Amino acid sequence: MKKLLALGFLLICIALLALPVNAQETPQPVGIIALKVTGVPAGTPSGSQLGWNFNGFIQNATVANPTCTVNLTQSLSMDKNYTLQATAPITTPLSNVYGLDYTAYRIKSLNSTNTMKISGTLNLTLNNHYILNEAWVKTISVTVYASTSKYCNTLADWYIYNFTGSTWISLFRLNATSRTSQAKTFTAALPSLIDEARNNALMLKYNYTDKQTYPSTFVNLDIDYIKIDVTYTLSITVSNWTATQTEKTVGVSTTYNHTDTFTLSCPSGVTGHNFTLYYVTPNYPLITYYGIPPTAKVAGKAATVTAPITINIPNLVSNTTEIVMILPKVHIVKPPSDVVIANVNFQGGINKIAFTITGTGTKTIQIFIPSAPYTVILDNKPLPTANYTWSNGILTITVTLSTHTLEIYQYNPSPAPAPAPAPAPAPTPTPPYEVVTPTGITIPIWLILLALACIAAIGYIIVKRH
Repeated sequence: MKKLLALGFLLICIALLALPVNAQETPQPVGIIALKVTGVPAGTPSGSQLGWNFNGFIQNATVANPTCTVNLTQSLSMDKNYTLQATAPITTPLSNVYGLDYTAYRIKSLNSTNTMKISGTLNLTLNNHYILNEAWVKTISVTVYASTSKYCNTLADWYIYNFTGSTWISLFRLNATSRTSQAKTFTAALPSLIDEARNNALMLKYNYTDKQTYPSTFVNLDIDYIKIDVTYTLSITVSNWTATQTEKTVGVSTTYNHTDTFTLSCPSGVTGHNFTLYYVTPNYPLITYYGIPPTAKVAGKAATVTAPITINIPNLVSNTTEIVMILPKVHIVKPPSDVVIANVNFQGGINKIAFTITGTGTKTIQIFIPSAPYTVILDNKPLPTANYTWSNGILTITVTLSTHTLEIYQYNPSPAPAPAPAPAPAPTPTPPYEVVTPTGITIPIWLILLALACIAAIGYIIVKRH
């Protein structure tokens, strides 16, 4: 008996070792990262930041190109002023140029031999507004609203300084007795307009001259509003981007518990910016297939995830984000940013994934699939095996794109019918020395006779004793 028990235990162990293990081979990220700026800190000094806009995404991060680049415009005004020619003192504050409100920054002319002169410079320091690198700047637009108490007959001009050439570049003439605006936009040679040695400063100059004969009339320059729109790019790097997945049973289905982990980092010195992170994945219909919403952690703390996969990240400096989702056995990995993948659906049992792809040129699509596919169908026709390879759980498909429908089957969608059973042989007559019970157990006739003899002997002994 002991030997039989040991043999049974050994057979059970061998059977358990033959079961598939839970470890997965080389999972890869399943989405693209996009970041939208939702908040920029106020500038210094207070009030000189007039506003800002998120203009759009320039580049989203993929595993192959792990950088998010966004386009922003900050509307800024002047930090400092230096009066060159004017009658002192100036009694209105520079902050009057922060609002388009008819509350002006007033400079009174200096009388120099019947020549009325007004001139000065105005500085804006971009570093006060978190534009820390002149290479980020793509356009600079200068807008001024101003008026004078009388027309100036000689000069009424505005300039911007070229730090590279040490010269003043003409912006526009603004000579009007009622509030009037002028504007100019620069898109080239921008580093010349920015002094990196002085924390990325911009410098404007105004110069008004009115030559008169006696009696002279003083001129007042009223500057109501100065706005400088600085459009720039901000790049956030994505590093340590990894993916892991383990098997998980959901209902009657065996799925993957998939985790993407990555670190987001702003450029050095950028603080206080708020972002919304979009994890864009063509697999989202496959996630909702199981009805279990994704979860996330930001810097180790649980974060709220809104559909499809959107997470708010306040004050991004450098943090690690973790996104967990349930995916079927077959799903898309490393989705390319230049291909549109839509209409994704999954069919269990045969582990079929289908979707449409739109793009141009020859592209590669990668699918996580545990075993080599039974077949790949492109637009209802089998794709030649030369167009795809499978290795280490990754199916790589190469196609020339316009718009196509791809179907990948892990298993045979139409298994061949089972062969018809062979006709049963005619039953052999049961020999007289064995009996077949209704449950199919065959008992030798001698064992039945022995049992009857034993019963008879027991009965005889009982009768004899009584």
